[in-house]
Amino acid sequence: MTASHLESSYMTDSQQSPVRKRARQQGQKLERREAILLSAWNLFQQSSYEALTMDTIAREAQLAKGTLFLYFRTKEELFLALTLKQLTYWFDGVDQQLAILPLPAEPSALVEMFAVSLRERSGFTRLLAILATALEQNSSVEAILVFKQELLGRMLRTGGLLEQALPFLSAGEGARLLMQFQALVIGLQHLANPAPAVQQVISAPALQVFQVDFDREFRSMAFALLKGLEKR
Repeated sequence: MTASHLESSYMTDSQQSPVRKRARQQGQKLERREAILLSAWNLFQQSSYEALTMDTIAREAQLAKGTLFLYFRTKEELFLALTLKQLTYWFDGVDQQLAILPLPAEPSALVEMFAVSLRERSGFTRLLAILATALEQNSSVEAILVFKQELLGRMLRTGGLLEQALPFLSAGEGARLLMQFQALVIGLQHLANPAPAVQQVISAPALQVFQVDFDREFRSMAFALLKGLEKR
């Protein structure tokens, strides 16, 4: 190691270049933001969204509550960012499966792929269920714009893969199909997880028609949707 390298390695923060210092600080901010999202996700696995507070998340992330608000203005914006992260993971997995799916794909095979991807991510479907009713209700225009733009990019990419897999889909219909699947997920998530009082009521034999199995109903409805599109 040269003398100049040794000298630079022992520089104090004030002696380092502003560019390098800003880069390091930015990296630390990103790491802290990721730690906050991970803490929120871990807590969400064990609790309802309504029961979680910014205080609880700050303690889990080992941060002062005031520091948490430097990264997310509201709990809704924090969980909006968390939803985007989980959507990214889900899209990555779907894209990988679509890449190895024999083409043209059978609607039944595609439904199976989507059903498995959702069954393995129950926390993800819970987030989708509160996206419009809670998370987008107290988030800033800027936060929502970032979310929608990122989501649109992923939908267009995965939608394009769906159009390659299903020849009966025309340009742009892949993204629309994903929106329709999202609507199915949100509706079924609510119906399959009713309030305790509702669960008690619909346990009666005469009311069992209201008991909804998420996986079974998603498979049935998604398959019917694809077959309808195929027969146009």
